[in-house]
Amino acid sequence: PPREFDYRRSQSDSNATAGRTQRERPASSCTATRPIGLSGVTLSDRLRSWSHPTKDAKKPFSVDKLLVTVPLLFPPDNELVEDHPYFSRWKAIDEDAFWNIDDEAQLGKMLKRAVLKAKLFLHPDKLPKDCTENQNLLFRTMWEAILEYERAS
Repeated sequence: PPREFDYRRSQSDSNATAGRTQRERPASSCTATRPIGLSGVTLSDRLRSWSHPTKDAKKPFSVDKLLVTVPLLFPPDNELVEDHPYFSRWKAIDEDAFWNIDDEAQLGKMLKRAVLKAKLFLHPDKLPKDCTENQNLLFRTMWEAILEYERAS
């Protein structure tokens, strides 16, 4: 069965103190709040729930949360997208990768490196030519989320 993830923003994310952003570990991938493939859920809806806390939210989730949850967008976890060998090239980031890092400079370097790797994977010129429409939508949405993070920082 597909794994599911609660993409909603935590209380600590919305109540972060100025200067230092409080981050909460993402919920375990076994805690289900949004089943994949329910009737009426489109791929666009699924991608929006990955990138933004609510349907109308303008601000996306933090980039560390997005990068950790990328594998949940790929088959078999996401039955709305057809499988492709290219998905296996994604190097999953451990849920603990960005936690318990007190040095902001070190955290910044780690995030920058993770974003660079994601951009290399998602760059439109690097994508396979035989992608389906759903795969292209998935890659394009992920690419735009990464670019949105870079513009904001």
